[in-house]
Amino acid sequence: MMRTWKMLGYPAILTAALAADPQLAWTQEGAKNGQGTDAKSDVTLKDLNESLKAIQKKLEENRLNANILGEDVRLLKDKVAQLQRDVDSLRTTRSNYQPVTPLAPAALSAGRIKLVNTWPDRIMVLLNDKSYNVEPNRELTVQDIPAGPFTYEILGVQPDSTILPITQKQPRTLAANETFMIHVHPR
Repeated sequence: MMRTWKMLGYPAILTAALAADPQLAWTQEGAKNGQGTDAKSDVTLKDLNESLKAIQKKLEENRLNANILGEDVRLLKDKVAQLQRDVDSLRTTRSNYQPVTPLAPAALSAGRIKLVNTWPDRIMVLLNDKSYNVEPNRELTVQDIPAGPFTYEILGVQPDSTILPITQKQPRTLAANETFMIHVHPR
């Protein structure tokens, strides 16, 4: 903003200095003839007036440019503020994310499987070939798993979405009303 005022200040000073009508001294010959100026001073006066008009025009252009730039800066500030609000809302949305397990009618003989992830990356657990994603340092309880044999496999999901096997497919047996825990942790 200071640069804009400096840019407008110098032409304004020059305009003010040249805005006053110059008072030319009467020569004795000009006073005798009733003329106040001679031809040479008329040319100089015309040049000064033209210069003054050019400076005034330039000053007006600078004012318009300053107004346009000020509006552009204001619009950019508004857009940056909106982007910041969007990023902040995404951060809070992601940190509050909890996967929702759909409710299904409970089987007469069912159990639960608790998935605990202390691995540094997101993991994917395949329970009976159905995938469950668990974020780092989170846990997820899968309800209403039918009692009896089941299989699970643990896959690591890298930030670039590369999937790496952590364990092979493991067969296990789940008893009715039992909570079986699968804890994934670094060794």
